[in-house]
Amino acid sequence: MRYSYACLALFCLLTVFSAHLHAQDVGNLKGQKPFTLHGSFNANLIAYNSLGIEARQQPFSYVMSANATASFYGVELPFAFTYSNRQKDFSQPFNRFGLSPHYKWLTVHAGYRSVNFSSFTMAGHSFLGAGVEMNPGRFRFGFIAGRFNRSTDGNTYDRVDTLPYYRRNGLAVKIGVGSNKSFVDLIFLRVQDDKKSIPYDSIFPERTPEENLVTGINSRLALSKKLSFEGEAALSIYTDNQYAAGFTGTDAATLKKVEKLILINQSSRYFTAARASLVYKTRIFTLKAEYKRIDPNYTSLGTYYFSNDIQSLAVGPAFSLFKRKLNIRGNIGLQSDNLRNTKKNTSKRTVGSANISFNPSQMFGIDGSFSNFSTSQKAGRLPLVDTVKIFQSTSNITLSPRLTLMKTTCSHMVMLMLNHTNLNDKNPLTEALTENKVNTANLNYALSLLKSKITFTTGLNYMNMTNFSGSNQAMGFTIGIMSMLANDKLMLALTNSLMKTDYLGNSGKVLISGFTASYSLMKQHSFRLNTYFTGNYYAEGASVPSYKEFKGDLSYVYTF
Repeated sequence: MRYSYACLALFCLLTVFSAHLHAQDVGNLKGQKPFTLHGSFNANLIAYNSLGIEARQQPFSYVMSANATASFYGVELPFAFTYSNRQKDFSQPFNRFGLSPHYKWLTVHAGYRSVNFSSFTMAGHSFLGAGVEMNPGRFRFGFIAGRFNRSTDGNTYDRVDTLPYYRRNGLAVKIGVGSNKSFVDLIFLRVQDDKKSIPYDSIFPERTPEENLVTGINSRLALSKKLSFEGEAALSIYTDNQYAAGFTGTDAATLKKVEKLILINQSSRYFTAARASLVYKTRIFTLKAEYKRIDPNYTSLGTYYFSNDIQSLAVGPAFSLFKRKLNIRGNIGLQSDNLRNTKKNTSKRTVGSANISFNPSQMFGIDGSFSNFSTSQKAGRLPLVDTVKIFQSTSNITLSPRLTLMKTTCSHMVMLMLNHTNLNDKNPLTEALTENKVNTANLNYALSLLKSKITFTTGLNYMNMTNFSGSNQAMGFTIGIMSMLANDKLMLALTNSLMKTDYLGNSGKVLISGFTASYSLMKQHSFRLNTYFTGNYYAEGASVPSYKEFKGDLSYVYTF
């Protein structure tokens, strides 16, 4: 118990002295409160018991956590604390100090920050340093410089997860014209590992010092009132190993010019990435066409991760009719990989989807969706073997009508949800092991008594799944009741579900019951009790075990 008090005291102390500063409008300091503190403290007691199966968790456990945000003149400082009988954790993202004050068209960055110049160049990578962004009139300028990674020592006992890191420094520049709605930006990114931060004779040859030079253009243009264009392109030169041998050949003289900006050797490669889209938009109709191409292994050390080795073309129309009561949205596209013909095969995908929503009145509405994804392969550097060739399509259809009747004393709502999912394998040598179908149907009804604040719910459920192992089926019903009492301070809810199942020829029943009670006191204190019971009942000797599980969760939340 003393340890708990010590952790809480440490949490409060760090709440005062630690900081993670976000963007602050210096021009509005007079309108900001000098200091505010808000957050919550949570305490949970959890009980668990099982019969017939091995316990999935401890019989008793507890968790205490707190989240708080202090604010100094509008600058927010978040904190988090967790303590339980299984783990102890104190989250301190705010010990990475950072500040981005702004005044009118000027923003200054200092400390740990991240900026986004374009998705292919500098896109949200954290750095420790300084920077400035200026947008006076039509001129757009941004500059940042600092440390992208600090150097760390590796662990010789666990080489996979704890390889060392070189100290990584970088800078990025953005120069452009325009506004947020229409602009053209030129971007330059230069990132380099400091090879002196890890000795050359390191026992970790898996980690090598890298360099990266990226130039890009990012634009958004309003071609007319209804037509707009968005596009960006980037060229990345990436050196994987600064210690690699020098480059020789017919292009050596040309590459020497680039060496003024980045080291070129036998580990150097170049990549390109581009994206362009046209959007035509009216009051009731929108049409978007987008093309994207990203080279295999495209690398920018100013980003963390994005998909590569992909080429796609997509067209997406959307329109509204009958005073927006009918809304239809669709999308169809083609995707392919192996852009540099370096893989053994090339995969192609056809992507199509459609969504429809029809709401003719407040009483009735219906939603529907359809999607189909087809994947096929063709030979790349090597011929394809029929036994592993992928030629599949996955389709999904969902239909959900609903009916709502509102009266002065009560309301009725009926909702039906139908779903069909099918994976169709067109390779006759693999279809028997991969094809599957899933059909689900749920019919739900809710009756709300408005004056007494009581809601009754009931529903019918059905599921059938067929795959190479056989057919699995479940059907049953749910029933529940919820009531608000004591001027909405007390909520009581009880739900029960009984399903008859047939799993690989084993017939049985599954009972799931849950009870919830919550009480709010003085807007700051809230108590909640959740209990869950699950019972699986199968015949003796069945391959599916019969068991019972109980779980209870008692929680207290203090909000300040």
